[in-house]
Amino acid sequence: MAVVLPGAALSIARVDDAQSASLSDFDSRAGKIAPTKAQRALAAKLKVRVSWNRFGTPGSVSKRGTSLAKGIRATTAAGAARKYLVRNARLYGFAPSTASSSTVRTA
Repeated sequence: MAVVLPGAALSIARVDDAQSASLSDFDSRAGKIAPTKAQRALAAKLKVRVSWNRFGTPGSVSKRGTSLAKGIRATTAAGAARKYLVRNARLYGFAPSTASSSTVRTA
């Protein structure tokens, strides 16, 4: 038995820094995890609409006709976001202590 392959099948691809930099945000993780019953129950309790991503965490959270949170005081947008995450950490699937020590990036 013989196997014949075209020359292109044996070629070697070169990936230089310019190309690999454009793939820096590519997520190659496989699998899917559903949100927990506790996360779904908390979303219902908060009366928020959640779009879950494939890792069982909110991809987006919204509340029709009103803001997601009230009474959050902070000097920066990142500080306000962190306080919101601490307050709602269980919805996102982590402990409040994790949220308070996390890095928040704003646009």
